[in-house]
Amino acid sequence: MGLFGLGKSIREEKKWIQLSKEMDVLITIHDPLIIKKLEMIDLTVEDLKLIKALQPLIEEQIETYV
Repeated sequence: MGLFGLGKSIREEKKWIQLSKEMDVLITIHDPLIIKKLEMIDLTVEDLKLIKALQPLIEEQIETYV
């Protein structure tokens, strides 16, 4: 079973992970409350990169799960 059960191969999963490592993300937040919330959930730049890399895949498959 592939990433999120979408039937993708291990090789394709690795492709998304590698793509995420190459992406640029920038967090610019000035609101201390939001910064504190991000720290509480331990959301990292690496997490954001992976989310950004997976976004097209999720958008493509969203109707399957909604």
